[in-house]
Amino acid sequence: MTALSTYTDTLVLSARFSDCGEFGGHNEYLKIYSEKEKYMCLFIKQMVDCKISYTDFIKIDSTIFELSEKNQRSILEYLLELTKVSMLHQNLADHRSNYYEMFISSGNTEAPYFVESPLMTWNFQDQSLKWPGFIDLRDNLKNNAKEFR
Repeated sequence: MTALSTYTDTLVLSARFSDCGEFGGHNEYLKIYSEKEKYMCLFIKQMVDCKISYTDFIKIDSTIFELSEKNQRSILEYLLELTKVSMLHQNLADHRSNYYEMFISSGNTEAPYFVESPLMTWNFQDQSLKWPGFIDLRDNLKNNAKEFR
């Protein structure tokens, strides 16, 4: 029995890092979906050159991993931690912060790159720029999952 359920098509975990200070920075996405009775994770990293533009993203990394049950448990632990910090740290909006979001979607697309119609969202704005949750999860998945394609 797997740790994740097939409740909907795609679980998206995202992070926006404040490389450009108050103007934002690079984005990273972990898009988790099922394919042929396996759970997959599409990792996407979009970079931005802060000296040229704050909004023109360039995709520099895109990798698909097959998730083990251990990886799935790590994702569930991340969701619990994201929920906890979101509830405990309700701060005023600040433009210079890292931003973490989770959303579940029922959108169907040919490839798991795009997600439509989110059913549920949860987010956390980290003004300290020190919350390690997303980076730890990303590194854990990349180091312990089997690259698929």
